[in-house]
This record gives sequence, C-alpha cells and structure tokens, in this order.
Amino acid sequence: MLEIFNCSTAGLDADVKHAYESGLETFLAYMRAWSTVKTSGRLDLSWDASLAWDPLQEMPAQLWRFADKLTVLNLNENSIMHLPYNIFLLYNLRQFSIQKNNIQSLPYSMCRLTALEALSLEDNYDMYDPPYDVYLDMGLAGVMGYLRALDNAPSSKILEIKSLKLNYLKINDTIQTTLESLSQRKARADVTLSDGRKHNEVESLQIAHRLQLMKINSLNLDHNEFDTVPPDALKFTDLVFLSVAHNKLETLTEGIRLLTNLTVLELDNNGLERLPQSLEQNRSIVKLTLNRNQFKLFPDVIFSLTNLQILNLALNQIETIPETFCEMNKSVKLLALQHNQIHFLPNNIGMMENLILLDVTQNHIISVPSTIPACQKLRALFLSGNPLPSFPRDLLHLSKLQQVVTAPAACLLLVTVSLQLRLSSTQLSGVPPQLGLLTCLKELLLSDNERLVWPTSDVLQRPVHEILAYLRSYLEAEEGGNEEGEGGAVSSELQAVNVDSFLAHNARLAELMGELQELTQELEEKEKELAKHTRIGNKSKVTELQEVVDELNYERQMLALEMRETEELGKLDENLLLIEAELAKMENPVEDSDSD
Repeated sequence: MLEIFNCSTAGLDADVKHAYESGLETFLAYMRAWSTVKTSGRLDLSWDASLAWDPLQEMPAQLWRFADKLTVLNLNENSIMHLPYNIFLLYNLRQFSIQKNNIQSLPYSMCRLTALEALSLEDNYDMYDPPYDVYLDMGLAGVMGYLRALDNAPSSKILEIKSLKLNYLKINDTIQTTLESLSQRKARADVTLSDGRKHNEVESLQIAHRLQLMKINSLNLDHNEFDTVPPDALKFTDLVFLSVAHNKLETLTEGIRLLTNLTVLELDNNGLERLPQSLEQNRSIVKLTLNRNQFKLFPDVIFSLTNLQILNLALNQIETIPETFCEMNKSVKLLALQHNQIHFLPNNIGMMENLILLDVTQNHIISVPSTIPACQKLRALFLSGNPLPSFPRDLLHLSKLQQVVTAPAACLLLVTVSLQLRLSSTQLSGVPPQLGLLTCLKELLLSDNERLVWPTSDVLQRPVHEILAYLRSYLEAEEGGNEEGEGGAVSSELQAVNVDSFLAHNARLAELMGELQELTQELEEKEKELAKHTRIGNKSKVTELQEVVDELNYERQMLALEMRETEELGKLDENLLLIEAELAKMENPVEDSDSD
C-alpha cells in the first residue's frame, strides 16, 4: 500500500495540484475518478461531503486532453459559476450533468455540442443567460435554441429569441463590459508571445464574438412575456429591424430613441395605450405596426415619422384620425385602421397622394370625403361594416390600376390585382350604374346589405365581371350608350409594372441560401479539424486552419449581409410587393385574433 509519494507540482493542472497538496488520500481518490475516462468515456466528478477534495470552482483543465473520448460528464454539486467558451471541443459529449452548482450563464458556443442528448441543470437558480425558467419549461431544446440564436447572430446579423416565455433579457456577452473595455481586453489577449501564440487565444475568440454580437441589425423578441422593451435590446444600436410583438408591453421605453437606424418597428398584440414622445427621433422608420393594442387616441408622435410608408393601427379603440396626419405623412402607402371606433375620415385625405391601400373595415363611417379622388394611386379600399347610407359616388373617380406581383408565404404567384372595393354590411340601398365603368374591378363585396334593392341579389351572386357588365348595360339602355355616366370617363388601361426586379431578388436570395448552406458545412468541417490539431499541439497546422476558418467566417458574414439586403430590397420594392404581403397578413383580422 502506497504511503509516501513525492513529486514536483510544477506543470500540474490547478485541480490536480490542489488534490496533491491536500494529502495522499485525496490525491489518489481524485485520480481514481479520472482512471476510466479513456476506456469508458465517462467522467464523474460530482462532489459530496464524503470526498476529500474541495468542490470544483471551474471545469478541470485536463478535460481537454480527453475531449475526443468524453461522452458522459457529471459535475453535480460543485461550485462552478461559468463554463469555458471552448466547451464546444467536447464534440462527442452525449450527457452533461451540472446540477446544484452556481451557474449564472452558459457560453453560446455550447450549442455546437451537436451530439448532446441530455442536459441536467437543476438547482442553478441564479442562471440568467439563458434564464433558468427556459430550462425548466423547455429543457434541452429550449436552452440550445436560445444559445444557437446568440451564437449565430454575429455572422448573420440577425438575432431571433422567440416563443421562450421570457420576461427579461440579460445577455451576458453585452452587459458585463462596455464596447471600449472589450476592445482593450481584446488588445491584451491578442499580444503575441515569444513562441508565436496569442496571450489568450480563447479569450480573444470570445471577445471577438461579443464585439460582433453588438453589431446585429435585426432583433426579434416575438411571443414572449416582456412588459417593456428590454434595456439590453437598446444596446444593439445598429438595429434596423425590431419586433416585440405578441408580448405584454404596457409602455414603450423613452430609450427607443437610441435606435436611430430603425426602419421597421413591430409592436402588435400588446397592451400599449400611448407612444413616447422620444419616438419622434426615429425618423428612419418606414413600417410601424401597432395593431391589437389599447390605443384610444391616434398617437400624434407619428406626425414626425415623415418617412413612414406602412402604418397598422387595426383593432384598437381610436375614434378620430387627425388632419395633421394627412398633411405630415404623405409617404404612407398602406394604412390599416379596421376595427376601431372611427366616425369619419379626414377631409384632407386627398393629400395622401401615395396611398395604395386604405382599410377602415368595421368602423362607424357614414360618408367618404370628396377629396378621395385625389388619392389616384389607391388600389384597395375596404369599407365593409360601416353604416354608409348611400354609395360614395366620389369612388367612381378612383381609376389607378396596376399589374403587380404578390408573394404568398408558401409560393410565388403572379396575379393581376386591380381596384378592390369592399362594401358589405353597410346601409346601402343601391349602387350607381357608373360603377360598371370600372372594368378592371377585381373584387366587389356587397353582401349582407339588408337595405340594398338594386342590383338584385341574384345579380350580386354573379362573378364581378358579369355584375359590371350588367351595370354598363343599364347605362347603355338609359343613355343610348353615347354619353359617359355621371362618374366621367374612367380609364381601364392597365399600367404594367416591371416585375423583373422582384423575380431577380428572389432568385438571388435562393442562390445565397444555397451558398450559405455549403459554406456553413465547410466551416463546421474546418472547425472540427482545427479542434483536433489544437489538442495534439500541431502549431503550424493550427495557424493555417485558423486563417481558413477566419476567412470562411468572413465570407459567411458577407453572405448573410447580402441575404439581408436582398430580402429588404424585396420587401421595400416600389412594385408594392410588401403591400401585397401585408394585405394577406391582415385579411380577416377577427378570425386571426381568435387563433392568437
């Protein structure tokens, strides 16, 4: 039986050195725990009071010597607070248990443990990144989804943390340090030693990831439980897209002004009653969605958003649309106000010369302003569910027609979309025959009008083109076909819209997705090869592979950026593709709200 054992502690890993200095019995017990790693791939360093060594404060350094062998790792009941960034080197790990520690955050690189089948994190109540509740509610899948989103964000510039029931966001990679201190730390980590290695290779990689994470331009936090926009979200100052829809927002933080590059802000399905005045500084906003909130007054801060093109305020409790809105927001193309309490449209609505779609379904409107013919780009007007006593004859002057492309979610489909007119569930008793002159009308809804006596119900059941032909025949019979009706001459000539740019955008996007997939596969292979040569200490090969990995990462980042730009071009195309997508999304809002 070994009673005396003497050796130098120089070169020993910290955990082994500590065990040795604690006495022979402790040292032997600790080393026995490591004895089966090579043969079984299992390592159990769980701590309990019967063990001679102290609880571990960090993952043992010698783990990396068995990185390719380790399949099961148990570190329960220690005192570990953080896991190392390079944990992804344990690429064969299938089961990982780290219960009852002091874990506060997990490294985002942990999502690269693709072989992991079981993760035990019970009783780490202080874990905030990801939140401990994500693990309790969604287990391994939820944790890995959260980590994957944050790990991929620096290269794609897009961060999506959706449907995780989050009520706070505390991202470890951004809150611990400022941008300046991160840069200083990276400079220290990058100092080259005499043997050509960096002072701290792992820390350098981690800080580089943090710096890139802070430069994302798209953040999606939909379907969580935030009651305000998380303060950490405002640290991503390069954002052009922010969505916090389907949450529990009651107020919008004044800090939103910090996101000066924001062009799309989606806040639908919340509990907002007002917008902060500071939003007037976000003058780059092009799209603002506020549907299904609690607005009773039209938010006057919107007057300052002079670049706004899409505004959705459907399903609120708004009673009045100020005339100032029509004066200040002439760039608006799509205006959705269905299911509010509006009694009249602004008299100066004709000033909205770029308006293409106006939806005021299910309000209390009894007349349409005489200035509406000035909206000569108007292609879709939805007035259903309003108590209109008579047909608004000024609508007969709306003759702006276009051929456009719509892009449904599941496929690409070329369709001809002309003027759409919805007048169902009103108080109309008749329709002027001059409506038949709008020969390009593709949708005419006149159902559920109990007072309507002409045209008769059997006529209204016909296809739209037959209804229009019937109305024209009445005109011809009445006027001999030699004069134009009261509505004046209405041109039926279609203005063709060039769809080549849209098709080119989508074709290019498909190409980029294929290229990105191939590049990602190649990058994964090179990272595995790099990890292998790092373990065996092949410095020349490591340097060579690191350059390749850096170059591939850069290419992936550029591809992701081009994909984002191509997608945005498609969305903001002058051929109204975004408008058509919004039309599809807002179709039948009441039914949609039931599904929510």
